[in-house]
Amino acid sequence: MVSRVYRESDMTEISATPLEKFEKICGYNTLLMSRPDLHALLLSHVPSEKILMGKKVVSLEQDADRVTIQCGDNSTYHGDLVIGSDGAYSAVRSSLYKQLAKDGLLPVEDMEQLKVCHMSILGTTTALDPKMYKNIDHVESQCDAVIGDNKPHTWRYFSVPGDRICWRVDMQVQHNSSDYSGKAISSVDWGTELSDTVSENWRSFKVPLGGTIGDLINSTPDNAVSKVALEEKLYKTWHHGRVVLIGDAAHKMLPNSGRGAVNAMLDAVVLANTLYEMPDTKLESITSALAEYYEERYDHAVADLVSSQHMARLLAGQTWLDRLARMVIFNLLPDFVQTKIYGKSLGYRPQLSFLPQVPSRGSEPVLPQKPSAKYERQQQAAAL
Repeated sequence: MVSRVYRESDMTEISATPLEKFEKICGYNTLLMSRPDLHALLLSHVPSEKILMGKKVVSLEQDADRVTIQCGDNSTYHGDLVIGSDGAYSAVRSSLYKQLAKDGLLPVEDMEQLKVCHMSILGTTTALDPKMYKNIDHVESQCDAVIGDNKPHTWRYFSVPGDRICWRVDMQVQHNSSDYSGKAISSVDWGTELSDTVSENWRSFKVPLGGTIGDLINSTPDNAVSKVALEEKLYKTWHHGRVVLIGDAAHKMLPNSGRGAVNAMLDAVVLANTLYEMPDTKLESITSALAEYYEERYDHAVADLVSSQHMARLLAGQTWLDRLARMVIFNLLPDFVQTKIYGKSLGYRPQLSFLPQVPSRGSEPVLPQKPSAKYERQQQAAAL
């Protein structure tokens, strides 16, 4: 599989990255699937009784013994810990920060809004005709991006199983963009009144595998199209008392390097490991576990936020500095330097410490992981 970047004016290929190099570095292949398919797969492994639908967290309160959340339907739930994994506009974070600000414990930077960098429309098509779209039925995915000429747009797509295409169009925002934040907060998308206008403006964008973005939009059900603001922000406060944040609720990254979702998974793994080691659910034990989670994850999140910023400028930036960076990275950066960068990123892959470990393969070493003394004791006891 090769990831290619094209210039819009003449559809000239300006970069080609064989993803096989990732496999050589980390020892595992790159697999692509649509977000709805991934969501359905994960959901299928969660017992239905553990999922409550139609609930919206509106507030939370905590003390030394427990934490309580109140939902919009006036229902309340009590527990030892609340994990806020509810996205960039997290209700859990909002409620926690409100109390911390009242107590004078919230850093100034955590009071600032997310920075909106791009406005985007994206979706996944239904099954397409392989005769109309070259290589769409191949086992290897077609991964292309096109950088617009004299316009703030970049568009990209990935072919996924079922002869479908996941596509996205980004429009770079050239200012602080606080005006857009209200729309992002009030709705997952920009509002249905903008749908037709946005789609129409971008329909003529050509795609290397055939046709236009408009053709892909026409092949995508309305309920499979999302209109979103792409923001970024790294929060300093990830936990307090019996409340902890993970994923976009703690660190919102631009999607160009694919590290946002990866970091959410890494958060979940590391947090699960620290919670597993707790001797009890007393506040002191929870505080210690959450502090350990933060200590391991924060610096890695900072590095990946910077990486996502660089990748966004490389693949979607439209300033002269962005164009200069593309020329240098795509044409002048030695391959061994790129390999070193990939290796550093792929070398950090913590695993759940209470399960059998996935073997380490590939050319680059994996960063060592703290073993679980509790798991080792359990394994030894089971062997007796």
